[in-house]
Amino acid sequence: MELNWEIISNKLTETFILNHTAVGVKILNNNPIIEDKDITKLETPTRFCQMVLDAAEGEKIITFAKDLNCQSPVICLGFEEPRYADIEPRIKPATTKAVYIAALDKFTTDPDVILFIFTPRQSMEFARAIQLLKNEDITVEFGARMAVCGEAVAKPYIEKKPNLTMLCYGARIHTSFCDDELVFGVPTSWIKELANSQVLNKIIESRELEKELFPS
Repeated sequence: MELNWEIISNKLTETFILNHTAVGVKILNNNPIIEDKDITKLETPTRFCQMVLDAAEGEKIITFAKDLNCQSPVICLGFEEPRYADIEPRIKPATTKAVYIAALDKFTTDPDVILFIFTPRQSMEFARAIQLLKNEDITVEFGARMAVCGEAVAKPYIEKKPNLTMLCYGARIHTSFCDDELVFGVPTSWIKELANSQVLNKIIESRELEKELFPS
C-alpha cells in the first residue's frame, strides 16, 4: 500500500494536537541536483536545529556541511569523520553529501527519520501509541548534547528505533524552541506501521473518554 505523506501528516497533527507539523529528514549520499524552486537558499550558515523548526513552518531545506554553523551536526549527520576522538551517536561511515529537511506533508518519497516537536503531554500520548502498536515500552537515551542532530536524527537512523531528546543548550539558547518543547525522532518504518493501524484512532478515543471521566 502506497502511503500519502500529506494525509499521514494531517492525521498525526489531529491525533496529537500538534503545534508544529511533523518534519521529515532524508540523508543524501549523492550530491543532489536541486531543481525545486521552493527549496530555501541558505544565505548564511545556520544551526541544524533551527532548520528543523523552519521546516516545521513550511520551508524545504537542503543543507550541506558548509551551511552548518555548529560542528555537532557535521559529525553526527555523517558529513565528516571525527578527527580526535570518536563521537556518538553519529551516522557512519561519513558518506553524507547533503540532508533534506521539510515538513512531512511535503514529502513525495520516504524520509529516513521523522521528527516531532512535542510537549510533555504529546510525548506521553505518543509513547502510549507506540506501546499499543508494538506492545513494548520505548527506551530512550539522551544527554542534553548533540540533541536534534545526534539524539533525534542519527540515533534513530542507526538503531531503527525511536529516541527522545530534551534538547541541548545550543538548541535552547540560539533557536526558537519553547521551554516546554522536546523532540522525538522516529524511523519512518514505525510511522508507516502506525499509520496502517487503528492506534491513532484509539489515542483520540482515549482522550475523549478522559474528558468525559475527568471534566475540567
